[in-house]
Amino acid sequence: MDLSSVFESVLSGHGVLITGSGINAEVKNCKGESFLTGSQLAAELYSYCGIARPDDPGDLQDASETFMEQHGAAELIAKLKTTFSIAEVGDTVSQLYSMPWIRSYTTNYDEGPVIGGKNKAVTLKTPTREYIDKSSVCVYINGYLGNLSEATINTEFKLTSKSYLSAENILNCNWGEVLRNDLELAEVVVIAGLSLNYDLDIKRIVATQDLSKKIYFIERPDLSDDSCRKMSRIGKVCPIGIDGFIQQLVEYKTNSYKEHTEPHKLKCFEEYKLVSPKKKPSSLDIHALFMTGSITPNLFWKEKWKYCGAVYRESIKEMIDNVLSGKRVIFLHANLGNGKTFLLEMFKQKISAKAIEVYTFLENANKRELLDIDLIVSRETKKVVIIENYFNHMDIIKGFSLHNTSNITFVLSARTMIYETKLIDVCKLLSVGENDVIALDVNRLSRNEINNCYDILEKNQLWGDYSDSSSSQKKRILMNKNNGNSEMQTIMLDIIHSSSLRNEIQKEVELIKRQSYDFYRGFVILLVARIMALELSVQDVNRMLNIQCMNNPVYSNNEAVKEFVEFQNEGKMEFRIKSAVVAKEIVASLCKDGEIIESLTMIARFSDQYYEAPKYESLLQNIVSFSHVNSFLNGKRDRISFIIEYYDSLKELDYYKNNSFFWLQYSIACLKYKNYSLAQRYVDVSYAKFRSSKFSVPFQCDNHQARILLQKIQDGKSDNVTQDYKKAHELIMKPSGSELDREENTIRLLFYYINNRFYQVVESGGLLDIYRSYCSDAYSRTQQFIKTMRNLRDKDRYSHLADELLKSSVVKR
Repeated sequence: MDLSSVFESVLSGHGVLITGSGINAEVKNCKGESFLTGSQLAAELYSYCGIARPDDPGDLQDASETFMEQHGAAELIAKLKTTFSIAEVGDTVSQLYSMPWIRSYTTNYDEGPVIGGKNKAVTLKTPTREYIDKSSVCVYINGYLGNLSEATINTEFKLTSKSYLSAENILNCNWGEVLRNDLELAEVVVIAGLSLNYDLDIKRIVATQDLSKKIYFIERPDLSDDSCRKMSRIGKVCPIGIDGFIQQLVEYKTNSYKEHTEPHKLKCFEEYKLVSPKKKPSSLDIHALFMTGSITPNLFWKEKWKYCGAVYRESIKEMIDNVLSGKRVIFLHANLGNGKTFLLEMFKQKISAKAIEVYTFLENANKRELLDIDLIVSRETKKVVIIENYFNHMDIIKGFSLHNTSNITFVLSARTMIYETKLIDVCKLLSVGENDVIALDVNRLSRNEINNCYDILEKNQLWGDYSDSSSSQKKRILMNKNNGNSEMQTIMLDIIHSSSLRNEIQKEVELIKRQSYDFYRGFVILLVARIMALELSVQDVNRMLNIQCMNNPVYSNNEAVKEFVEFQNEGKMEFRIKSAVVAKEIVASLCKDGEIIESLTMIARFSDQYYEAPKYESLLQNIVSFSHVNSFLNGKRDRISFIIEYYDSLKELDYYKNNSFFWLQYSIACLKYKNYSLAQRYVDVSYAKFRSSKFSVPFQCDNHQARILLQKIQDGKSDNVTQDYKKAHELIMKPSGSELDREENTIRLLFYYINNRFYQVVESGGLLDIYRSYCSDAYSRTQQFIKTMRNLRDKDRYSHLADELLKSSVVKR
């Protein structure tokens, strides 16, 4: 059997090693005796207990438990330490563990990996954060002899039946998630001396990841034909023995392997190269952009210095100015479907023309290629690094933080409601102060951008049911808050509603549901993941549903499914519909509320098991954003029971118990549906969690607390209007703690002051003197804000607010 490709992958650091007791043939214990295999140890324990003919002589769990029942835990521990203490490792084991594996895993208890390969021993109880970035570790799946005690023998030391039934096992712990990721990223997986007949947890993991092309079993030469037949279902069987494998590997390294000296090619980043448009964009190009989010070079075609197929966003100039002035981090945020990705494409084109290199992180890339970061940092020119949905990729930002990044501007994008969740972490990692950072809100289109959008829709006949409307009516449609609301998302949804696309989508979804409800549930989860920018894999969805739904050829080959999702090699999937707005429309209009909440809950409960992993921590933060959840349910009042039930079902999850952001979102949900008691209770919890964390200025909590108090006054629900108004006003007047605080959110609260219902409550309470004084303060605050506004498109709105506040401060209404 030619194993040269396996050796090449192992020696170049792209292999994973999993070992069992079969590799220890050469190893000697402190008595000078050979190590026992698992079945041999079981037979010896049975014999010591006087059980001559057990039904299963190799049942180590039962044998260990029987021994403990007769002789006690202390004697079993002493026997295990004597049996598995190492006096001599042997060259084969040393060489095996010394190879540059991505990571090693073992079901053994002994110190072979530590002594032979100089690896750090970690168990399933060891926090992953401390060691996940290190390859020189060996993960002890069943426990480590060095940690064996009466406290661990029934928990992390997997030996007795009781220990196997304990909560922590490789299937449901963070190291299990690391193993799954390692298996997915590896080029080869070498399983040496391990019987999967007894290690069923490992078998479940490797057998359900469709890894058969990269798994190699290294087995003894006398392996039976029947065992070979069974193992070949999972991977390739190499009956050459551990000695034979190491001998051939060393010979290949000596005679054939060459260190890779060619220049490193970017793998998880893409360097921007300008692609010139070939012709004017067609109506199909424009239609694909609006309906599916597909971007083609022709969209950037210009006539008379003006784009024909794209809305030029004025924020791009502001971004370029900030890069040229030396800003270190630009946080770019917008709600779903408001054009962040397209804006970034246009930004790349513009900034690269100024001789600045641009690198974009590829979200589905192999994140272990951190050599990319070394290469990017080593180039001395000014650079821009773009990371979309940055909160999912803190490991990449951490990688950059180990270097001098003074000549790099990071452009980090996220949804508006969650962009702040990791903002402070980023600033600390990159050691940047608030003067080096700017946050840009690109949710709404300016008047010029609206006119540009109108021209594109008009020229390409994309108005649907609005086609017969006048030009002024169409522009009002784009700007009116009940239609376009000056947001790309709402404009696109309005167009979808007025086109035949919605009916076509509905037919395809119904086909999926009729074929299998499990398939449909999986499809809803995929849609939710698309909308919320969640990095869910096929295997994640399978494990949530507890079935092999996504791997089922009947599902992946379904013509309706293929309209939305494309399944690729190694279980990867790609959405054919790129637009999260279209996905949102499918969910909001075609899925039942209960189905949506069920999917969200399944994702949250699944992710809570692995919240130490950055991927799932980001997912847990994202999935409780009230703006997302509420948008699925279209914000209707009769859906409050679903939303409250959703948050209530999550509040006991480990990750959320002490998470300020979760309790703030829960409070926001309660306030939306006028449950003031719960809204106040949960904002109090959020404050408490802030105070016990590293955050010193709970800006979001202050804003929300003020909103609760003002809303109660306006709705006539305040028990003490004077006290509530005073407290709310004090919170609003607090100076902004940082440039990164979204002061606009605070200023918006001042619209309560000029609301007629609010004024009537204040007037009836005899508080006009206080009211005028507060309006005067509010006027000054608003005027100061207007002077520093970066987002000038809303200047008229806030100028109107200032005028009304000024009037209210001096005259009776």
